[in-house]
Amino acid sequence: MIERLSFVTVTVKDQDVALRFYTEKLGFEKRRDYHFPGLPRFLTVAPRAQKEVELVLIKAGTSNVQPASGGHTGMVFWTNDCLRDYEELKGKGVHFTEEPKKMPFGIQAMFTDPDGNLFALSQSIDA
Repeated sequence: MIERLSFVTVTVKDQDVALRFYTEKLGFEKRRDYHFPGLPRFLTVAPRAQKEVELVLIKAGTSNVQPASGGHTGMVFWTNDCLRDYEELKGKGVHFTEEPKKMPFGIQAMFTDPDGNLFALSQSIDA
């Protein structure tokens, strides 16, 4: 039986640029960085407190990965203070496409990585 989700892939143009964005701007930590002969570089990051799921920063055009095109990833990063984190991330140069706004479930802002991949930063109504 399936036990858990372990990796989610984000297609990027340059893994080193993406690594700097996710670690230096979002505050994630690098978890894995493997270079196996004949295979694409396997590079993962995750929020420091997130132990179960890691983002795989895969270079577009390697193996069977489609080209980077940006667009909504469907991924939502949870925070207990959306307004605070919005201001902090914006101050670090993170590009927000939508400022925090009240939604039926809480507060949400939208931001992109350097490749145009779109993410939500969300605070639950009960946080």
